[in-house]
Amino acid sequence: MEQLEKEKKVLIVDDERDMLLLLRKVLTKKCGCAVKMAESGDEGVTIAEAWMPDVVLTDIKMPGMDGFGFLRRLVRFDPTLTTIIMTGYGTIEMAVQALKEGAYDFFEKPFDNDQIVHAVTRAMERTMLLRENLQLQYRLTEYRDDSGFVGKSKKLHQVLDLLQRLAPSRATVLIRGESGTGKELIAQGIHHMSKRKNNIFYSVNCSAIPETLFESEFFGHLKGSFTGAHDSREGWFEIANGGSLFLDEIGDMPLTQQSKLLRIIEEKKVS
Repeated sequence: MEQLEKEKKVLIVDDERDMLLLLRKVLTKKCGCAVKMAESGDEGVTIAEAWMPDVVLTDIKMPGMDGFGFLRRLVRFDPTLTTIIMTGYGTIEMAVQALKEGAYDFFEKPFDNDQIVHAVTRAMERTMLLRENLQLQYRLTEYRDDSGFVGKSKKLHQVLDLLQRLAPSRATVLIRGESGTGKELIAQGIHHMSKRKNNIFYSVNCSAIPETLFESEFFGHLKGSFTGAHDSREGWFEIANGGSLFLDEIGDMPLTQQSKLLRIIEEKKVS
């Protein structure tokens, strides 16, 4: 694809100059991408709008526009842009909130350089896939239906036929494939072909859920059930009830958490 041949661009936003320089050095050397830096959210927005990066790494707590405000501006500006959140204050709840608002992943400082490189590589693949799909939607008009897929190949027709058979059922569907092959697009296709299409489609990046928040995020909690639980909230299973819940990167979760999810999926009941 044409997009894959273009220079890969990463924007780093942080009010700590040393962190900016460290990340630029690591990503330039190990990812081979072009890197630009900004020391505030406002400066980051200006660079993003002019430079059109593929991936953004941003801190949360910054003077002026904080990471949340910056993230909201990015999502409105370019929904295909993939954002990774960094925080040095141990506020995991803030990072989880950022994930809900459109961030793809988050890390607590200090972090392992190889983890950041891996996360940026995956984020880059996601951005490329989203932009390739947009290009296909503009270029191809031979085949289009409610599934969201565009194309006319025999293989695609076979995939769509399978999705149409799966969509009416209430069965749990396992979607396998390498990063960037369109697993989330398949899940969205099943959702849009089903009777649930007018209800919510909720996507969860399982690899980004910290162990300490696993049960709270998936199953919800009551007000006062633990320190910091100022309000009651529904878990993701309840939020997606009547719609579709897509569990992305579930294989990256600890086995203990996978076993809990397996029980819920098998019993189709949250207690």
